[in-house]
Amino acid sequence: MRTSLFTFLFIAFSSAIFAQDQFEEFDNDTIKKLSPVIIISKKQSPERMPEVKDNVLFSGKKNEVLKLSNINANLTNNNAREVFSRIPGVNIWENEGSGIQINVGVRGLSPNRSWELNTRQNGYDISSDVFGYPEAYYNPPLEAVETIQLIRGGASLQFGPQFGGMLNYVLKREKQKAFSFETQNTVGSYNMMSSYNAIGGTLKKFSYYVYNHSRSGSGWRENNRFTVRNTHAFLEYRFTENTKISTEYTNSDYEMQQPGGLTDAQFNDNAQKSGRKRNWFGTPWNVFAVNLDTKINANWDFNAKLFGVIGERNSVGVTTTPNVTDAISVATNDYSNRQVDRDYYKNFGLETRSIYRYNLGKIKNNLAFVID
Repeated sequence: MRTSLFTFLFIAFSSAIFAQDQFEEFDNDTIKKLSPVIIISKKQSPERMPEVKDNVLFSGKKNEVLKLSNINANLTNNNAREVFSRIPGVNIWENEGSGIQINVGVRGLSPNRSWELNTRQNGYDISSDVFGYPEAYYNPPLEAVETIQLIRGGASLQFGPQFGGMLNYVLKREKQKAFSFETQNTVGSYNMMSSYNAIGGTLKKFSYYVYNHSRSGSGWRENNRFTVRNTHAFLEYRFTENTKISTEYTNSDYEMQQPGGLTDAQFNDNAQKSGRKRNWFGTPWNVFAVNLDTKINANWDFNAKLFGVIGERNSVGVTTTPNVTDAISVATNDYSNRQVDRDYYKNFGLETRSIYRYNLGKIKNNLAFVID
């Protein structure tokens, strides 16, 4: 037994030496040594907010910050699944494939139009009604967004009464160049066409940023056309290094044809089929804000925001069950009546935030004041 084992090890070792000798000879004759390749990958995991930023205390709050420039996602269609997939515990609902509305929920709460979150843009409210009807019918195009901030849980103390927390879209700004131009143009399936164009810059005491976004398509299902337009303008003036004032205005409008639902039998037969040709949905939306930032002294920062929303929710369509065909009645020689819903929103707010820094012994502390 020992002799056989010794013989086996000797043969294996000899074979290894022979193979190594053959490899080295092959290496010297035919293989060329190439220069090293360095691969740099962007960090795609969510970051965290600092303890204090923009006069807001984030210390002890569960929060995530998504930098969209580091995320390989389909921003043209506002694909929320790809963007928010880095955050654990987030629910995404896609009620239409055009990405017009971003539906986000957390902790098992309903993601429908992000109504369990206090939805903001650059720190001010953009939903239909913060307290009574907080549905986010408007969302900025993700091509225009620099970061997304999600503050969970304790948002009811700092931002609003929603259980889910606060969702804030921070738009792009050009702070280095006097003039910059950005354009993104995309063509996709089902006649999808998207165009995003923006200019921005900083010149002496002024900063500005303007973009226009247009997108249209016919949709995956029948009777699923849509057109979307978003326009935004921002202007800032710095009186001193410690005091600046800015104003911004956003106008959004979209028209979406809704194909209606299907029964299980209809879905199994043809999931792209639609029994509704006369269902339409649209929300003209206007959002404005005036923002004042000042540093009263070395320890005291003050911010005030005056903002408002003027918008509409308009829908018309047949609301009967999917198995009822929307066809011309033989008795009346006309289509059945459609249901028309029209809502009007006018919301205004004034929010002030202050941070006072002080030392208690050798410990640095921050005291926050919020007035809504």
